[in-house]
Amino acid sequence: MANVQRVSLFVLLASVTEMVLVAVSWRLWFGVSEFPSVPVASFGIQRPAAAALFLMSCGVLSLCSYREWRTGQAKRATEFFAFACVAFGGLSVVLNLHCLQAWHWLFLLICGVRLCPAELQGPVLRTGIAGIYLFAGLSRFGFPSGGGMTQQLVQWWCDTLGHQPVPAQKTLLCHAANVMEFCCGLLLLFPRTRRLGVGLATLLHFGLLIALGPWGLAHNQPVLIWNFWFLLAIPLLFWPRDASSLSLVKSAVAIIALLPGLAGACGWIDAWPGWQLYSPQPGSAQLFVQPDALKMLPRGLQEHVGPPSFEGDWCAVRVDDWSLEACGAAIYPDEEFQAEVIVECIRRLKPGQFRVVVERPQRPRWWRRDVMRSGNVEDLPRLGGVVGL
Repeated sequence: MANVQRVSLFVLLASVTEMVLVAVSWRLWFGVSEFPSVPVASFGIQRPAAAALFLMSCGVLSLCSYREWRTGQAKRATEFFAFACVAFGGLSVVLNLHCLQAWHWLFLLICGVRLCPAELQGPVLRTGIAGIYLFAGLSRFGFPSGGGMTQQLVQWWCDTLGHQPVPAQKTLLCHAANVMEFCCGLLLLFPRTRRLGVGLATLLHFGLLIALGPWGLAHNQPVLIWNFWFLLAIPLLFWPRDASSLSLVKSAVAIIALLPGLAGACGWIDAWPGWQLYSPQPGSAQLFVQPDALKMLPRGLQEHVGPPSFEGDWCAVRVDDWSLEACGAAIYPDEEFQAEVIVECIRRLKPGQFRVVVERPQRPRWWRRDVMRSGNVEDLPRLGGVVGL
């Protein structure tokens, strides 16, 4: 398959998957959910209009990519609608930062790469996709070892296979899972080892689909769809190996695709744009409310309240669970974003009826946290119009 056809089929697969992902989380994109939106800036255009224009651009881009794949010739129209996807997809993020899901960020980058010279598109895409595995695996190393989603996956597989490891063995298995993902990216990064990388990536995503599917941990639909996309996209993009060679300058340009992951590892940008997926690194904001004030929360949020904790008459409010139910999408993993959402949720509450616990990672030792407890809205971290991008 020629390089133009391979890239065109890859973009076709990405655009169709993006439309499916937007469809299953449509309440987030069209602003019909009770869940608060967190705009970065305001424009004259409304969220439903931006989402409709984005979906229209995705649809036309998929048609143009299909035509390119069939003819083997690049078309200017494909570049135009790839740019339109970046523009309207980026506008949706500006109107609500919650739209910056990891899968949406990847699609924007794919469309941006489609605007590059044809000989660079394949190498840049392959480098960027390999970087996702590298930095996602790397982001879960630290102390304490083996927490969060990795631990849940390991525990589910142990339960399924009928094996109950001791804590030290479980920690080792968590490390092994992270090393597996990191090695997958490393193998995909170099042409000579890509065949092994494709096999390892296929095994990884197949295992994730089993564990995260309805017969396992029953995660939300976008997670399953995105993992299924990787099952198809990795062999398409990396196998068979591209026999063409790149000059030193063009190879250096392709390495630029690793910059988002590097910036995320340094803490310069937010977790999802930096490919810190399923990572315990990002900060968080947790809301606690007095039982007699729960009725003043948004109606949908009242269904995600835990019992009073041992610390006193404080009920933990699961804003992250509300995001999954109300929007069909995970909450953005950033303490400032989550604090903005909490501020909108407690507008009817009086001081003393709520408490917010904010955790910020210390850099570079992210497992050490700065913890702030406050019952005052003015003390909470706010975006202030500046997002870590």
